[in-house]
Amino acid sequence: LYRATFWAKIPATSASLIVRTSAEDGSGEVVIGSVRLTPEWQRFTIGFFEGAPNASKTRLTFTGPLLQGQGYGF
Repeated sequence: LYRATFWAKIPATSASLIVRTSAEDGSGEVVIGSVRLTPEWQRFTIGFFEGAPNASKTRLTFTGPLLQGQGYGF
């Protein structure tokens, strides 16, 4: 089992960030959690979660809305 801890913020009012796992080739994608970002740095922990089934490596993907000319802070 795994747990991911990270710091993040967004320059906008607020937005959701979705965290997924998948095999290294992108197959078997599973949403493992989501967090609400704000303009202030915050620490988040997602987990416990399993790695991608039948895969030797697991990829974590962070996705959310992109704002023109702005980005996320990690």
